[in-house]
Amino acid sequence: MALLRAGAKNFQHVTVVLSAQDYDELKGEIENNGGNTSLEYRKKMAARAFALTAAYDARVHSWLLCDKQDEVLPSEIVIHGKKVQDLRIGENPHQKAALYCVGSYGDALPIEQIHGKDLSYNNIVDIESAIKIVADFDVPAVSVIKHGNPCGVAISSEGIDDAYEKAISCDPRSSFGGIIALNKAMTMDIARKVMSIFIEAVVAPDFDDGVIDTLTAKKNMRIMRYKPYTPDRLVVKSALSGGLLVQECDRSVVNISDFKLATEVGASPEVLNDLLFAWRVCKYVRSNAIVIARDGRAIGVGAGQMSRVDSVEIAIRKAGNCAGAVLASDAFFPFADSIQHAVSAGIAAIVQPGGSLRDQEVIDAANASGIPMYFTGVRGFCH
Repeated sequence: MALLRAGAKNFQHVTVVLSAQDYDELKGEIENNGGNTSLEYRKKMAARAFALTAAYDARVHSWLLCDKQDEVLPSEIVIHGKKVQDLRIGENPHQKAALYCVGSYGDALPIEQIHGKDLSYNNIVDIESAIKIVADFDVPAVSVIKHGNPCGVAISSEGIDDAYEKAISCDPRSSFGGIIALNKAMTMDIARKVMSIFIEAVVAPDFDDGVIDTLTAKKNMRIMRYKPYTPDRLVVKSALSGGLLVQECDRSVVNISDFKLATEVGASPEVLNDLLFAWRVCKYVRSNAIVIARDGRAIGVGAGQMSRVDSVEIAIRKAGNCAGAVLASDAFFPFADSIQHAVSAGIAAIVQPGGSLRDQEVIDAANASGIPMYFTGVRGFCH
């Protein structure tokens, strides 16, 4: 690395060659320049050399910090990215975009495209959201994602086929052109059903025999295989045109044992299971987020509204029949109006973080209606 760096510093007079793959281009450069190389070529090779040494330095820096648990947010961070591929389009067609590999993944990401049209920026965003949801469950789970939000999520102890049926039936209209992710191998039964609808991509850890051959009949549909992975410790986003906004990855885990009963009556074990399911889905919905669930299905999702009660009303409308269903909120209810809307719609139980100045008003509204409400003590914002 020291020799490469030294040679690159002297690009005015020195040509740096990084690997045997550069020999053919170097040969042509020498032949075309009377036994020398051009300044433009030397600058290009010097830039590549510095990129290589920078990547090496970044990995050393990351390794040296990996055991420093006392310094969650280091005083300096070094990020090196290697382009994996150019993307078909950016968030909009007039924007260019590319996918880079950074962090702990080395030179390859834990996902591969087996078939289909080139990926777009929005495809990558939705694929990541879809995988995160199903990865949160040990039982067979399926998610359907559109514009970063789930329009169908379901789990089933009866198998991945049943989970798919439940997930796709949550909101069939919104699932058109979405992304489908599974946490178990895709079966032939699911593959045949996917062939009858328009889906941008299917994502699974594996595929049963014959499934890929069946799916490839749709030439544009992306078929993606992913490996289970642990998210990087830090989440980095660009901010303020030159800044980096960094925070810890949200690895909070809430279980039924963490629920705190806030009302006079509690829920049955079956209802508690639905509350936990709804809470786990809710943390992946854009805030303000409301999820209505029943029998391991997210039957109504209210996403991205500036007013929490608006998200409640949208989730109720999307769910249709809410009788016996449960409701999860990613943050506290600032007023009791959301509870009143939920009760009027037939919601049987509620889970939310708690922490509002008006918590008691919200609790009183739930008690007046005789429904259980639990606090998690953990907020689940997603932006």
